[in-house]
Amino acid sequence: MQADTAWKKYGLDEPVLLEYCRKWDGYSTAATVLDVVWKDNQATFHQTHLQDDNALATAITTEPPPGTTFRYIGCEALSANALRFLGHTYNMHLEFWRWVLSHEAADGYWMHSHAGGTVLCFDLTTFEDSEGTGKYASNLLYGGRLRQLSSLHDFGNISNNADLVSEKGKFAYQSSRRVTGYLTPHHGVPVCVILSEDIPNICNDPGAQLAGMLPKLSHIPGMMPPTTVAGLMGEFRALSQQRLEELANDPFAAVVLLEGRIISSWFSFYLKLARDLELTDSMITFDSTDEFLFQKATFIRREVIIALDRFYRHLEAHKGFLQYLIDGTKPTWGPKLVHQEIRDQIKTVDVLKIRTDQLKTRANGISELIFNNINVRQARLTIQQSARSMEMAALQRYDASLSFKQGESMRQLSLLAAVFLPLTLASSLLGMNTEEINGSALRMWVFVPLSFGLILLTALGIAVLARRSEKKTFDPPPNLVDNLNIPNMNMNMIPNLAAGYKLDV
Repeated sequence: MQADTAWKKYGLDEPVLLEYCRKWDGYSTAATVLDVVWKDNQATFHQTHLQDDNALATAITTEPPPGTTFRYIGCEALSANALRFLGHTYNMHLEFWRWVLSHEAADGYWMHSHAGGTVLCFDLTTFEDSEGTGKYASNLLYGGRLRQLSSLHDFGNISNNADLVSEKGKFAYQSSRRVTGYLTPHHGVPVCVILSEDIPNICNDPGAQLAGMLPKLSHIPGMMPPTTVAGLMGEFRALSQQRLEELANDPFAAVVLLEGRIISSWFSFYLKLARDLELTDSMITFDSTDEFLFQKATFIRREVIIALDRFYRHLEAHKGFLQYLIDGTKPTWGPKLVHQEIRDQIKTVDVLKIRTDQLKTRANGISELIFNNINVRQARLTIQQSARSMEMAALQRYDASLSFKQGESMRQLSLLAAVFLPLTLASSLLGMNTEEINGSALRMWVFVPLSFGLILLTALGIAVLARRSEKKTFDPPPNLVDNLNIPNMNMNMIPNLAAGYKLDV
Protein backbone atom coordinates (compact mmCIF):
# COMPACT_ATOMS: atom_id res chain seq x y z
CA MET A 1 0.00 0.00 0.00
CA GLN A 2 1.00 3.64 -0.32
CA ALA A 3 3.37 5.35 2.10
CA ASP A 4 0.66 7.90 2.91
CA THR A 5 -1.29 6.32 5.75
CA ALA A 6 -4.18 8.80 5.78
CA TRP A 7 -6.38 6.15 4.14
CA LYS A 8 -6.07 4.00 7.29
CA LYS A 9 -8.21 6.51 9.19
CA TYR A 10 -10.97 6.40 6.59
CA GLY A 11 -14.28 5.27 8.06
CA LEU A 12 -13.14 4.91 11.65
CA ASP A 13 -16.05 7.09 12.77
CA GLU A 14 -18.64 5.00 10.93
CA PRO A 15 -19.67 1.93 13.02
CA VAL A 16 -20.97 -0.07 10.05
CA LEU A 17 -17.83 0.51 8.00
CA LEU A 18 -15.62 -0.15 11.02
CA GLU A 19 -17.31 -3.51 11.55
CA TYR A 20 -16.71 -4.39 7.91
CA CYS A 21 -13.03 -3.49 8.14
CA ARG A 22 -12.55 -5.59 11.27
CA LYS A 23 -14.22 -8.60 9.68
CA TRP A 24 -12.50 -8.52 6.29
CA ASP A 25 -9.05 -7.37 7.29
CA GLY A 26 -6.47 -9.38 5.37
CA TYR A 27 -8.88 -10.97 2.92
CA SER A 28 -8.48 -11.12 -0.87
CA THR A 29 -8.96 -8.36 -3.41
CA ALA A 30 -9.96 -8.75 -7.06
CA ALA A 31 -10.68 -5.84 -9.40
CA THR A 32 -10.37 -4.77 -13.02
CA VAL A 33 -9.62 -1.25 -14.28
CA LEU A 34 -10.78 -0.22 -17.75
CA ASP A 35 -9.63 3.09 -19.27
CA VAL A 36 -11.42 4.35 -22.36
CA VAL A 37 -8.89 6.46 -24.26
CA TRP A 38 -9.81 8.70 -27.19
CA LYS A 39 -6.80 9.42 -29.35
CA ASP A 40 -6.39 10.27 -33.03
CA ASN A 41 -10.17 10.13 -33.50
CA GLN A 42 -10.23 6.53 -32.35
CA ALA A 43 -11.19 4.86 -29.09
CA THR A 44 -8.84 2.39 -27.44
CA PHE A 45 -9.33 0.35 -24.29
CA HIS A 46 -6.74 -0.33 -21.62
CA GLN A 47 -7.68 -3.17 -19.27
CA THR A 48 -5.76 -4.13 -16.11
CA HIS A 49 -6.55 -7.03 -13.77
CA LEU A 50 -5.66 -6.51 -10.11
CA GLN A 51 -5.35 -9.33 -7.58
CA ASP A 52 -4.05 -7.66 -4.40
CA ASP A 53 -4.32 -4.46 -2.38
CA ASN A 54 -1.01 -2.97 -3.54
CA ALA A 55 -1.86 -3.43 -7.21
CA LEU A 56 -5.23 -1.74 -6.70
CA ALA A 57 -3.66 1.16 -4.80
CA THR A 58 -1.05 1.68 -7.53
CA ALA A 59 -3.61 1.54 -10.33
CA ILE A 60 -6.05 4.07 -8.91
CA THR A 61 -3.38 6.56 -7.79
CA THR A 62 -1.48 6.51 -11.08
CA GLU A 63 -2.44 9.18 -13.56
CA PRO A 64 -4.61 7.71 -16.32
CA PRO A 65 -3.19 7.60 -19.86
CA PRO A 66 -3.41 10.84 -21.88
CA GLY A 67 -6.71 11.17 -23.66
CA THR A 68 -8.62 9.06 -21.14
CA THR A 69 -12.29 10.00 -21.25
CA PHE A 70 -13.64 7.46 -18.80
CA ARG A 71 -12.40 5.02 -16.15
CA TYR A 72 -14.37 1.98 -15.06
CA ILE A 73 -13.35 0.00 -11.96
CA GLY A 74 -15.10 -3.31 -11.46
CA CYS A 75 -14.62 -4.79 -7.98
CA GLU A 76 -15.27 -8.52 -7.60
CA ALA A 77 -13.87 -8.78 -4.06
CA LEU A 78 -12.71 -6.12 -1.61
CA SER A 79 -10.61 -6.53 1.49
CA ALA A 80 -10.86 -4.05 4.34
CA ASN A 81 -7.71 -2.17 3.24
CA ALA A 82 -8.85 -2.06 -0.39
CA LEU A 83 -12.21 -0.62 0.60
CA ARG A 84 -10.64 2.06 2.80
CA PHE A 85 -8.08 3.02 0.17
CA LEU A 86 -10.74 3.15 -2.53
CA GLY A 87 -13.01 5.31 -0.38
CA HIS A 88 -10.17 7.62 0.61
CA THR A 89 -8.87 8.08 -2.95
CA TYR A 90 -12.26 8.98 -4.46
CA ASN A 91 -13.54 10.74 -1.35
CA MET A 92 -16.58 8.49 -1.11
CA HIS A 93 -18.98 9.87 1.44
CA LEU A 94 -19.64 7.58 4.38
CA GLU A 95 -23.40 7.65 3.80
CA PHE A 96 -22.75 5.61 0.67
CA TRP A 97 -21.07 2.81 2.60
CA ARG A 98 -23.66 3.02 5.34
CA TRP A 99 -26.28 2.39 2.68
CA VAL A 100 -24.37 -0.38 0.90
CA LEU A 101 -23.75 -2.34 4.11
CA SER A 102 -27.23 -1.82 5.55
CA HIS A 103 -30.03 -4.35 5.61
CA GLU A 104 -32.26 -1.86 3.79
CA ALA A 105 -30.02 -2.07 0.73
CA ALA A 106 -29.70 -5.85 0.87
CA ASP A 107 -32.76 -6.32 -1.32
CA GLY A 108 -31.50 -4.17 -4.17
CA TYR A 109 -33.09 -0.72 -3.93
CA TRP A 110 -31.53 2.34 -5.46
CA MET A 111 -30.22 5.53 -3.89
CA HIS A 112 -28.70 8.79 -5.10
CA SER A 113 -26.64 11.55 -3.58
CA HIS A 114 -25.15 14.55 -5.33
CA ALA A 115 -22.54 15.52 -2.75
CA GLY A 116 -22.49 19.00 -4.20
CA GLY A 117 -23.53 17.90 -7.67
CA THR A 118 -20.51 15.68 -8.33
CA VAL A 119 -21.66 12.18 -7.38
CA LEU A 120 -24.23 9.68 -8.62
CA CYS A 121 -24.94 6.53 -6.60
CA PHE A 122 -27.16 3.63 -7.58
CA ASP A 123 -27.95 0.17 -6.28
CA LEU A 124 -29.82 -2.05 -8.74
CA THR A 125 -30.64 -5.73 -9.16
CA THR A 126 -29.48 -7.98 -11.98
CA PHE A 127 -29.41 -11.71 -12.74
CA GLU A 128 -26.51 -14.05 -13.35
CA ASP A 129 -26.44 -17.63 -14.59
CA SER A 130 -24.23 -20.21 -12.94
CA GLU A 131 -23.91 -23.95 -12.79
CA GLY A 132 -23.19 -26.11 -9.78
CA THR A 133 -23.48 -29.53 -8.26
CA GLY A 134 -26.17 -30.55 -5.82
CA LYS A 135 -29.69 -29.35 -5.19
CA TYR A 136 -30.48 -26.18 -3.30
CA ALA A 137 -33.81 -24.88 -2.01
CA SER A 138 -33.77 -21.20 -2.88
CA ASN A 139 -34.45 -18.53 -0.30
CA LEU A 140 -33.27 -15.06 0.65
CA LEU A 141 -29.57 -14.97 1.39
CA TYR A 142 -28.25 -11.40 1.53
CA GLY A 143 -24.85 -13.07 1.32
CA GLY A 144 -21.34 -11.89 0.60
CA ARG A 145 -19.09 -9.25 2.05
CA LEU A 146 -21.35 -6.50 0.72
CA ARG A 147 -24.56 -8.57 0.95
CA GLN A 148 -24.81 -8.48 -2.82
CA LEU A 149 -26.16 -12.00 -3.29
CA SER A 150 -29.85 -11.35 -2.67
CA SER A 151 -31.14 -14.83 -3.54
CA LEU A 152 -30.12 -18.00 -5.34
CA HIS A 153 -32.72 -19.87 -7.38
CA ASP A 154 -32.98 -23.13 -9.25
CA PHE A 155 -35.98 -22.10 -11.33
CA GLY A 156 -34.45 -23.86 -14.32
CA ASN A 157 -34.89 -27.17 -12.49
CA ILE A 158 -38.56 -26.82 -11.49
CA SER A 159 -39.64 -29.51 -13.90
CA ASN A 160 -36.62 -31.75 -13.20
CA ASN A 161 -36.19 -32.06 -16.93
CA ALA A 162 -33.07 -33.90 -18.04
CA ASP A 163 -32.42 -31.31 -20.75
CA LEU A 164 -31.80 -28.70 -18.07
CA VAL A 165 -28.90 -30.63 -16.58
CA SER A 166 -25.53 -30.51 -18.27
CA GLU A 167 -23.61 -33.61 -19.26
CA LYS A 168 -21.35 -33.15 -16.23
CA GLY A 169 -24.27 -33.56 -13.85
CA LYS A 170 -24.43 -29.86 -12.95
CA PHE A 171 -27.61 -27.91 -12.39
CA ALA A 172 -28.41 -24.43 -13.66
CA TYR A 173 -28.80 -21.70 -11.06
CA GLN A 174 -29.92 -18.09 -11.31
CA SER A 175 -28.57 -15.49 -8.92
CA SER A 176 -30.55 -12.40 -8.07
CA ARG A 177 -27.84 -10.00 -7.03
CA ARG A 178 -27.17 -6.34 -6.41
CA VAL A 179 -24.94 -4.07 -8.47
CA THR A 180 -23.78 -0.95 -6.66
CA GLY A 181 -22.26 1.99 -8.51
CA TYR A 182 -20.48 5.20 -7.54
CA LEU A 183 -19.89 7.73 -10.33
CA THR A 184 -17.64 10.72 -9.58
CA PRO A 185 -15.01 12.84 -11.39
CA HIS A 186 -11.38 12.38 -10.37
CA HIS A 187 -8.53 14.46 -11.80
CA GLY A 188 -10.84 15.58 -14.58
CA VAL A 189 -11.76 12.01 -15.58
CA PRO A 190 -15.15 10.48 -14.72
CA VAL A 191 -14.63 7.35 -12.65
CA CYS A 192 -17.34 4.73 -12.19
CA VAL A 193 -16.70 2.26 -9.37
CA ILE A 194 -18.89 -0.83 -9.65
CA LEU A 195 -19.19 -3.18 -6.68
CA SER A 196 -20.16 -6.49 -8.21
CA GLU A 197 -19.05 -9.39 -6.05
CA ASP A 198 -18.31 -12.64 -7.82
CA ILE A 199 -21.09 -15.11 -7.01
CA PRO A 200 -18.93 -18.29 -7.03
CA ASN A 201 -16.52 -16.58 -4.63
CA ILE A 202 -19.41 -15.66 -2.34
CA CYS A 203 -20.63 -19.26 -2.24
CA ASN A 204 -17.15 -20.59 -1.45
CA ASP A 205 -15.88 -17.83 0.85
CA PRO A 206 -15.61 -19.18 4.43
CA GLY A 207 -15.75 -15.66 5.81
CA ALA A 208 -19.16 -15.12 4.24
CA GLN A 209 -20.50 -18.01 6.35
CA LEU A 210 -22.05 -19.58 3.26
CA ALA A 211 -19.48 -22.28 2.58
CA GLY A 212 -21.13 -25.68 2.81
CA MET A 213 -24.62 -24.18 2.68
CA LEU A 214 -24.60 -23.47 -1.05
CA PRO A 215 -23.60 -25.57 -4.04
CA LYS A 216 -20.19 -24.97 -5.54
CA LEU A 217 -20.93 -22.63 -8.40
CA SER A 218 -18.97 -21.68 -11.48
CA HIS A 219 -19.62 -19.36 -14.39
CA ILE A 220 -21.19 -20.94 -17.45
CA PRO A 221 -18.74 -20.73 -20.38
CA GLY A 222 -19.76 -17.96 -22.73
CA MET A 223 -22.23 -16.45 -20.22
CA MET A 224 -20.26 -14.02 -18.10
CA PRO A 225 -22.05 -11.73 -15.62
CA PRO A 226 -23.53 -8.61 -17.25
CA THR A 227 -21.62 -6.18 -15.03
CA THR A 228 -18.11 -7.41 -15.73
CA VAL A 229 -15.55 -5.12 -17.31
CA ALA A 230 -15.23 -7.51 -20.25
CA GLY A 231 -18.96 -7.27 -20.89
CA LEU A 232 -18.98 -3.48 -20.73
CA MET A 233 -15.96 -3.30 -23.01
CA GLY A 234 -17.86 -5.46 -25.49
CA GLU A 235 -20.70 -2.92 -25.42
CA PHE A 236 -18.25 -0.12 -26.18
CA ARG A 237 -16.65 -2.07 -29.01
CA ALA A 238 -20.06 -2.69 -30.59
CA LEU A 239 -20.62 1.07 -30.96
CA SER A 240 -19.57 2.95 -34.03
CA GLN A 241 -16.64 5.36 -33.86
CA GLN A 242 -19.02 8.25 -34.38
CA ARG A 243 -21.18 7.17 -31.45
CA LEU A 244 -18.10 6.59 -29.30
CA GLU A 245 -16.95 10.11 -30.07
CA GLU A 246 -20.35 11.47 -29.08
CA LEU A 247 -20.37 9.53 -25.82
CA ALA A 248 -16.77 10.32 -24.95
CA ASN A 249 -17.79 13.49 -23.16
CA ASP A 250 -20.85 12.02 -21.42
CA PRO A 251 -19.91 10.09 -18.25
CA PHE A 252 -23.48 8.82 -17.95
CA ALA A 253 -23.08 6.84 -21.17
CA ALA A 254 -21.33 4.01 -19.34
CA VAL A 255 -24.11 3.95 -16.73
CA VAL A 256 -26.72 3.68 -19.47
CA LEU A 257 -24.78 0.88 -21.19
CA LEU A 258 -24.48 -0.93 -17.87
CA GLU A 259 -28.20 -0.56 -17.23
CA GLY A 260 -28.86 -1.92 -20.71
CA ARG A 261 -26.89 -5.07 -19.91
CA ILE A 262 -28.74 -5.41 -16.61
CA ILE A 263 -32.11 -5.15 -18.37
CA SER A 264 -30.99 -7.79 -20.88
CA SER A 265 -30.26 -10.15 -17.99
CA TRP A 266 -33.85 -9.67 -16.80
CA PHE A 267 -35.23 -10.62 -20.22
CA SER A 268 -33.00 -13.70 -20.32
CA PHE A 269 -34.10 -14.75 -16.85
CA TYR A 270 -37.80 -14.29 -17.62
CA LEU A 271 -37.45 -16.28 -20.85
CA LYS A 272 -36.01 -19.24 -18.95
CA LEU A 273 -38.62 -19.00 -16.22
CA ALA A 274 -41.46 -18.87 -18.77
CA ARG A 275 -40.05 -21.89 -20.58
CA ASP A 276 -39.81 -23.92 -17.42
CA LEU A 277 -43.32 -23.01 -16.33
CA GLU A 278 -44.52 -24.34 -19.68
CA LEU A 279 -42.57 -27.56 -19.13
CA THR A 280 -44.07 -27.92 -15.68
CA ASP A 281 -47.56 -27.32 -17.05
CA SER A 282 -47.08 -30.03 -19.69
CA MET A 283 -46.06 -32.54 -16.98
CA ILE A 284 -49.32 -32.16 -15.03
CA THR A 285 -51.58 -35.09 -15.95
CA PHE A 286 -54.09 -37.32 -14.18
CA ASP A 287 -51.40 -39.99 -14.06
CA SER A 288 -49.05 -37.79 -11.99
CA THR A 289 -48.62 -38.84 -8.39
CA ASP A 290 -50.02 -36.71 -5.59
CA GLU A 291 -46.53 -36.33 -4.14
CA PHE A 292 -45.21 -34.96 -7.43
CA LEU A 293 -48.11 -32.53 -7.81
CA PHE A 294 -47.88 -31.28 -4.23
CA GLN A 295 -44.12 -30.77 -4.57
CA LYS A 296 -44.52 -28.66 -7.71
CA ALA A 297 -47.43 -26.65 -6.34
CA THR A 298 -45.69 -25.77 -3.09
CA PHE A 299 -42.46 -24.86 -4.90
CA ILE A 300 -44.29 -22.55 -7.28
CA ARG A 301 -46.18 -20.86 -4.45
CA ARG A 302 -43.30 -20.55 -2.00
CA GLU A 303 -40.51 -19.73 -4.45
CA VAL A 304 -41.71 -18.51 -7.83
CA ILE A 305 -44.68 -16.34 -6.87
CA ILE A 306 -42.97 -14.79 -3.84
CA ALA A 307 -39.83 -14.11 -5.88
CA LEU A 308 -41.86 -12.45 -8.65
CA ASP A 309 -43.35 -10.09 -6.07
CA ARG A 310 -39.82 -9.08 -5.03
CA PHE A 311 -38.69 -8.72 -8.63
CA TYR A 312 -41.60 -6.41 -9.38
CA ARG A 313 -40.43 -4.08 -6.60
CA HIS A 314 -36.92 -4.21 -8.04
CA LEU A 315 -38.28 -3.08 -11.41
CA GLU A 316 -39.95 -0.15 -9.68
CA ALA A 317 -36.51 0.76 -8.35
CA HIS A 318 -35.02 0.53 -11.86
CA LYS A 319 -37.69 2.82 -13.24
CA GLY A 320 -37.25 5.30 -10.40
CA PHE A 321 -33.51 5.40 -10.99
CA LEU A 322 -33.91 6.03 -14.73
CA GLN A 323 -36.49 8.72 -14.07
CA TYR A 324 -34.05 10.32 -11.67
CA LEU A 325 -31.34 10.39 -14.34
CA ILE A 326 -33.62 12.49 -16.54
CA ASP A 327 -35.43 14.67 -14.01
CA GLY A 328 -33.42 14.62 -10.79
CA THR A 329 -29.81 15.28 -11.76
CA LYS A 330 -28.35 18.76 -11.85
CA PRO A 331 -27.43 20.36 -15.17
CA THR A 332 -23.76 20.35 -14.22
CA TRP A 333 -23.80 16.63 -13.42
CA GLY A 334 -26.26 14.74 -15.54
CA PRO A 335 -26.69 12.97 -18.88
CA LYS A 336 -25.99 15.04 -21.97
CA LEU A 337 -26.42 12.77 -24.99
CA VAL A 338 -28.21 9.68 -23.74
CA HIS A 339 -31.63 11.07 -22.86
CA GLN A 340 -33.34 9.06 -25.58
CA GLU A 341 -31.60 5.87 -24.52
CA ILE A 342 -32.80 6.44 -20.96
CA ARG A 343 -36.40 6.98 -22.13
CA ASP A 344 -36.21 3.78 -24.17
CA GLN A 345 -34.97 1.91 -21.12
CA ILE A 346 -37.88 3.25 -19.06
CA LYS A 347 -40.26 1.80 -21.67
CA THR A 348 -38.35 -1.47 -21.54
CA VAL A 349 -38.72 -1.61 -17.76
CA ASP A 350 -42.48 -1.13 -18.21
CA VAL A 351 -42.47 -4.13 -20.55
CA LEU A 352 -40.61 -6.15 -17.92
CA LYS A 353 -43.22 -5.19 -15.33
CA ILE A 354 -45.95 -6.46 -17.65
CA ARG A 355 -44.06 -9.71 -18.14
CA THR A 356 -43.67 -10.03 -14.40
CA ASP A 357 -47.44 -9.82 -13.98
CA GLN A 358 -47.92 -12.33 -16.80
CA LEU A 359 -45.49 -14.80 -15.26
CA LYS A 360 -47.11 -14.39 -11.87
CA THR A 361 -50.54 -15.02 -13.39
CA ARG A 362 -49.17 -18.06 -15.21
CA ALA A 363 -47.58 -19.43 -12.04
CA ASN A 364 -50.80 -18.88 -10.08
CA GLY A 365 -52.75 -20.64 -12.83
CA ILE A 366 -50.47 -23.68 -12.76
CA SER A 367 -50.64 -23.81 -8.97
CA GLU A 368 -54.44 -23.63 -9.03
CA LEU A 369 -54.55 -26.31 -11.73
CA ILE A 370 -52.44 -28.62 -9.59
CA PHE A 371 -54.58 -28.11 -6.50
CA ASN A 372 -57.77 -28.56 -8.53
CA ASN A 373 -56.34 -31.78 -9.91
CA ILE A 374 -55.63 -33.01 -6.39
CA ASN A 375 -59.15 -32.01 -5.26
CA VAL A 376 -60.73 -33.88 -8.19
CA ARG A 377 -58.70 -36.95 -7.30
CA GLN A 378 -59.82 -36.75 -3.70
CA ALA A 379 -63.44 -36.33 -4.79
CA ARG A 380 -63.19 -39.37 -7.07
CA LEU A 381 -61.63 -41.37 -4.26
CA THR A 382 -64.46 -40.33 -1.94
CA ILE A 383 -67.04 -41.43 -4.50
CA GLN A 384 -65.27 -44.75 -4.95
CA GLN A 385 -65.14 -45.28 -1.21
CA SER A 386 -68.84 -44.43 -0.91
CA ALA A 387 -69.72 -46.87 -3.69
CA ARG A 388 -67.69 -49.59 -2.04
CA SER A 389 -69.34 -48.85 1.29
CA MET A 390 -72.75 -49.21 -0.36
CA GLU A 391 -71.70 -52.49 -1.94
CA MET A 392 -70.43 -53.78 1.37
CA ALA A 393 -73.71 -52.73 2.99
CA ALA A 394 -75.60 -54.57 0.25
CA LEU A 395 -73.50 -57.67 0.86
CA GLN A 396 -74.25 -57.46 4.55
CA ARG A 397 -77.97 -57.16 3.80
CA TYR A 398 -77.67 -60.09 1.44
CA ASP A 399 -75.90 -62.15 4.09
CA ALA A 400 -78.59 -61.21 6.58
CA SER A 401 -81.25 -62.33 4.10
CA LEU A 402 -79.51 -65.68 3.66
CA SER A 403 -79.27 -66.08 7.43
CA PHE A 404 -82.96 -65.29 7.77
CA LYS A 405 -83.88 -67.85 5.12
CA GLN A 406 -81.71 -70.46 6.80
CA GLY A 407 -83.44 -69.70 10.09
CA GLU A 408 -86.84 -70.16 8.44
CA SER A 409 -85.72 -73.50 7.02
CA MET A 410 -84.53 -74.63 10.44
CA ARG A 411 -87.86 -73.56 11.94
CA GLN A 412 -89.76 -75.58 9.38
CA LEU A 413 -87.59 -78.62 10.08
CA SER A 414 -88.18 -78.14 13.78
CA LEU A 415 -91.94 -78.02 13.22
CA LEU A 416 -91.81 -81.10 11.06
CA ALA A 417 -89.84 -82.90 13.74
CA ALA A 418 -92.39 -81.78 16.33
CA VAL A 419 -95.20 -83.29 14.27
CA PHE A 420 -93.56 -86.70 14.35
CA LEU A 421 -92.62 -86.60 17.99
CA PRO A 422 -95.87 -88.42 18.94
CA LEU A 423 -94.77 -91.35 16.78
CA THR A 424 -91.55 -91.55 18.70
CA LEU A 425 -93.42 -91.29 21.98
CA ALA A 426 -95.88 -94.00 21.01
CA SER A 427 -93.10 -96.26 19.80
CA SER A 428 -91.28 -95.81 23.08
CA LEU A 429 -94.35 -96.60 25.16
CA LEU A 430 -95.38 -99.62 23.15
CA GLY A 431 -91.86 -100.93 22.99
CA MET A 432 -91.60 -101.26 26.72
CA ASN A 433 -91.88 -104.84 28.18
CA THR A 434 -94.93 -104.08 30.31
CA GLU A 435 -96.04 -107.73 30.52
CA GLU A 436 -93.19 -108.66 32.76
CA ILE A 437 -93.74 -105.57 34.90
CA ASN A 438 -97.49 -105.64 35.56
CA GLY A 439 -98.60 -108.85 33.81
CA SER A 440 -100.50 -107.12 30.96
CA ALA A 441 -99.80 -107.14 27.22
CA LEU A 442 -100.63 -104.26 24.79
CA ARG A 443 -101.69 -105.07 21.28
CA MET A 444 -100.48 -103.53 18.00
CA TRP A 445 -103.83 -101.95 17.21
CA VAL A 446 -103.42 -99.66 20.22
CA PHE A 447 -100.36 -97.99 18.57
CA VAL A 448 -102.29 -96.65 15.58
CA PRO A 449 -105.02 -94.60 17.30
CA LEU A 450 -102.61 -93.46 19.99
CA SER A 451 -100.02 -92.19 17.50
CA PHE A 452 -102.43 -90.47 15.16
CA GLY A 453 -104.28 -88.87 18.02
CA LEU A 454 -101.13 -87.39 19.44
CA ILE A 455 -100.04 -86.19 15.97
CA LEU A 456 -103.41 -84.49 15.51
CA LEU A 457 -103.16 -82.76 18.87
CA THR A 458 -99.60 -81.59 18.11
CA ALA A 459 -100.53 -80.21 14.67
CA LEU A 460 -103.55 -78.45 16.17
CA GLY A 461 -101.37 -76.83 18.83
CA ILE A 462 -98.79 -75.65 16.25
CA ALA A 463 -101.54 -74.18 14.08
CA VAL A 464 -103.02 -72.25 17.01
CA LEU A 465 -99.62 -70.84 17.99
CA ALA A 466 -98.77 -69.90 14.38
CA ARG A 467 -102.06 -68.01 14.02
CA ARG A 468 -101.53 -66.05 17.23
CA SER A 469 -97.82 -65.13 16.56
CA GLU A 470 -96.79 -62.26 14.20
CA LYS A 471 -95.44 -63.32 10.84
CA LYS A 472 -91.76 -62.21 10.43
CA THR A 473 -90.30 -61.55 7.01
CA PHE A 474 -87.07 -59.97 5.61
CA ASP A 475 -87.68 -57.59 2.70
CA PRO A 476 -84.68 -55.39 1.62
CA PRO A 477 -85.55 -51.86 0.45
CA PRO A 478 -86.66 -51.93 -3.19
CA ASN A 479 -84.32 -49.07 -4.28
CA LEU A 480 -81.26 -50.79 -2.81
CA VAL A 481 -82.16 -53.98 -4.60
CA ASP A 482 -82.69 -52.15 -7.89
CA ASN A 483 -79.54 -50.02 -7.70
CA LEU A 484 -77.13 -52.69 -6.55
CA ASN A 485 -78.80 -55.72 -8.15
CA ILE A 486 -78.58 -57.75 -4.97
CA PRO A 487 -80.34 -60.85 -6.34
CA ASN A 488 -77.62 -61.15 -8.99
CA MET A 489 -74.75 -60.73 -6.55
CA ASN A 490 -72.67 -63.80 -5.98
CA MET A 491 -69.64 -64.78 -3.97
CA ASN A 492 -67.31 -64.09 -6.90
CA MET A 493 -67.65 -60.37 -6.16
CA ILE A 494 -66.11 -60.63 -2.71
CA PRO A 495 -62.47 -61.09 -3.88
CA ASN A 496 -62.87 -58.08 -6.19
CA LEU A 497 -64.16 -55.94 -3.36
CA ALA A 498 -61.37 -57.08 -1.08
CA ALA A 499 -58.78 -56.22 -3.73
CA GLY A 500 -60.20 -52.71 -4.08
CA TYR A 501 -60.98 -52.76 -7.76
CA LYS A 502 -61.45 -49.42 -9.55
CA LEU A 503 -64.87 -48.07 -10.38
CA ASP A 504 -65.73 -45.93 -13.35
CA VAL A 505 -67.38 -42.93 -11.77
